[in-house]
Amino acid sequence: MLQYNTIHNKLKTAIKNSGLDVFELAQRTGIQQVVLTKILNDHRNLNNLDILYKISKTLGVSFDYFFTNSDVAENPESFLEPTSPAHSLSSETGWS
Repeated sequence: MLQYNTIHNKLKTAIKNSGLDVFELAQRTGIQQVVLTKILNDHRNLNNLDILYKISKTLGVSFDYFFTNSDVAENPESFLEPTSPAHSLSSETGWS
C-alpha cells in the first residue's frame, strides 16, 4: 500500500531535482506559496490531487511517479512527460 510519506518524499525529491524554489514553483503552478511551504514542512497534508497534478505538470514529472514504487533517481526518463522541455534532459543526470 502506498503511504502518504512516500508521496511526500517523492514530491520533495522532484522539487529538489527541478532546481525550483518554493516561490518559483508557487508562481508557475498558481498555488499559494504558503500552502506549498506548509505541505513541504509537514504542517499541512497533501490531500488535494489537483495540487499534486499541477505540481507534476509544472515539474514535467508524470503524475504516475507519485503513485509507483519506482524512484525517479533510478529511471528519470520514464517519469518525464513527453511534451515537457525537461524531457530532453540527459539520462546521465536525470535533471538539469
